[in-house]
Amino acid sequence: MSKKIVIFDLDGTLVDSSDNISSAINFVRADSGLPPLHKDFITSNINKDDINPAEVFYGTNVFTARQKELFETFYLDICTNSLMAYDGVVGALERFKKGGFYLSVATNGASMFAVKMLASLKIDSFFDHLVGADLVESPKPNPDMLNLILDRYAYGSGDFVPFMVGDSIKDIKSAARAGVKSAFASWGFGEDVDGADIRLDNASEIELLFEYFS
Repeated sequence: MSKKIVIFDLDGTLVDSSDNISSAINFVRADSGLPPLHKDFITSNINKDDINPAEVFYGTNVFTARQKELFETFYLDICTNSLMAYDGVVGALERFKKGGFYLSVATNGASMFAVKMLASLKIDSFFDHLVGADLVESPKPNPDMLNLILDRYAYGSGDFVPFMVGDSIKDIKSAARAGVKSAFASWGFGEDVDGADIRLDNASEIELLFEYFS
């Protein structure tokens, strides 16, 4: 039977983690004596692929070892605070599983964050594979994460073309570079982007992907 594979981004696609991400970035900024940034500024920039995030968020050319350590330690501690799945996500995941779909997560965050977050929402069992930025050489918008997941599924020419669902240009570009279709999650953190195969206006519309696998 041909495999039906859907790969999801995590932050801004499956879950709203904006408060926690903003808190962690501002925690690191405070360590350097910098004032806090507004959450809307952080979420509007977090997924851009044409900026230097270290410069935008911390005023440095690269992320320093201390910045990384502070962020990871603090975020791991708070990443489940006020975390919620977007309305419609759980229902869509349930229907996909009942329909025999193979589901995975590809996130530019560290795997340890994603594991804890998905488990806290009790949706981790829906996913066969979870690939974070720490498991590949180059995260999204490069195709490494998606290629790793497809390799784990032994994806072949006899299977349906997989879908990548995400809220940013990085997700759309990674899908194109991996040779899979893309669905833009317009409810998330990213600004509107061109190049996606379809646009989804709310998380309940994830179920519209069913028609592409028939």
